[in-house]
Formats: sequence, structure tokens, C-alpha cells
Amino acid sequence: VVEPEVLDAETRIKRLQHPFWIGYERAVEVRARIEEVMEVPYSDRITSCTVIAPSYSGKTSILRNVQRRHNVLPTDYQKGLERPELKIPVFFVQAPPVPDEDRLLDAILRILLLQGSPREPTEHKISRIQAVFAGLGVKLLAIDEFGFFQAGSVDRQHKALNGLKYLSNELKIPMVLAS
Repeated sequence: VVEPEVLDAETRIKRLQHPFWIGYERAVEVRARIEEVMEVPYSDRITSCTVIAPSYSGKTSILRNVQRRHNVLPTDYQKGLERPELKIPVFFVQAPPVPDEDRLLDAILRILLLQGSPREPTEHKISRIQAVFAGLGVKLLAIDEFGFFQAGSVDRQHKALNGLKYLSNELKIPMVLAS
């Protein structure tokens, strides 16, 4: 029999302030589906998925949990003797507040600390992201707040969605869109 750990109130409060995962049955099922998509071997048609649910239902928590489960620092990294090769299988980004391919690419590059010129062609941005993602071993692009892509005119939405499909095909990795 394992005795439960007894903690003082201050320690319990500090632990509650950090993100934590509650494995509700449906959340575990959604997480498993995302991880299945992540492990599908490459083909000409990339398998992706969308998580659709009302606001404040845990979509971001599920995506972040997948990210934490797969983006683990190598044990040697903390020792500081050598800098082992870092791998980031799950790349998380929030969609821009309007349907705009370039703003999404800029958000990705900003997270990677690789901002370029505002006039940089879209193709160059995608090429840079491709190179960095390949080096980081990115296997899944998770885009949160994808509902923002419903804003704007129908033409703008179509252009942004076509750009997203093109990005997925060029990166050769699946995407998970949470809306």
C-alpha cells in the first residue's frame, strides 16, 4: 500500500498554479487520435485532423499535453557538458486573429526567433520553416485558435486555407487544428 504524500497548504497551492493534466476519458481519446495522426508514415496525402469544441472545453490543454509528452529534453542536456541535438516533434502555434497565411508563417518564425523582413516572399518563409522543422525533427504542427480563420471575406478564407494546405504539403507533416 502506497501512502499518499502529505503536503502543506502552501506547497499544494504552488503545485496547483502549474499546468496539470486531468485525463478525462474524452480528452485521452482525442490525445490518442492526435498521436495516431503524428505517427502516420508520410504519403502524398498528409493525414491531419481538427479538434472542434466550444470555448474553454480543454482543446489547448490537450494540444499542450501532447506537446509536453513528446517534446522532452535529452537527459544529457541538463548536465551542460555537451549540447545534444534537440528534437521538437510537436510544434505549437496560435493562429493569427485573421485568416492570413503570411501572418501564420510570421508567427511560426517568431516562435523560432527567425523573423525576417516584412517584405520577405511567402515561398522564402516556407523554405526557412521547412529547413528548421527538418533540423528539429518536427512531426506535427499544432495550430490553436483556428476559428480565427473564419474571420474576413470568403476569398480571404479560401486563400488562407489554400496556403495552409500548401504549407502542410511542403512541410510533409500533419497538422492538428483546434477551433
